Amino acid sequence: MSDVSNNPPLPEVSAATAPQDASVRLAAQLLDYAKESLLVNLRFLEPALSQVAFEEMPGTLFAIDGATVYFDAAHVVRAFAEESSRLARDILHMTLHCLFRHPFSNAAFRPALWDLACDMAVESCITDLGFSDLSCLRESQQATPCARLFDDLPYVTAESLYYRFVDDAMTDEEAIDLRRAFFVDDHALWLRGTQTAPA
Repeated sequence: MSDVSNNPPLPEVSAATAPQDASVRLAAQLLDYAKESLLVNLRFLEPALSQVAFEEMPGTLFAIDGATVYFDAAHVVRAFAEESSRLARDILHMTLHCLFRHPFSNAAFRPALWDLACDMAVESCITDLGFSDLSCLRESQQATPCARLFDDLPYVTAESLYYRFVDDAMTDEEAIDLRRAFFVDDHALWLRGTQTAPA
């Protein structure tokens, strides 16, 4: 794992003492810090990361519509207080969804399987980068299902995983249960069905 020490300075934060009226401002600062740390460490992603905008939407946890990351301020502050590296990983997770055009899915895809495939693909990509600044606790929960489901796949993409799930007759319930280890953002804002099925 690479250790990178040239991150921007950490903002001061205490989840327990942050005043409610300042929580949105604090959350925005934390998100900006996480985004800046990604720009420092992953400069090749600067064109994509620089396009990411943040907008508060209470109760959303995280969601992205292809351009804007929607966040709940209390969730952001709590996540940073629990595990400071998680916000950067979460932002990268959502950015990679957009880079790989995951929100613009095939109309024939089953949403539960597609959501799992997309989340597994981007989480695997992030883990493979090997940056300790992006390491967080959920990686340990992902190792076993990744080892099993990635077996014999020449390339790990959302599409290859989706078709593996279909071939394995995975149910929607199984996909939803497995997705808990990979979940970051709500995909409700995705523009599903905007690609046509291949002939």
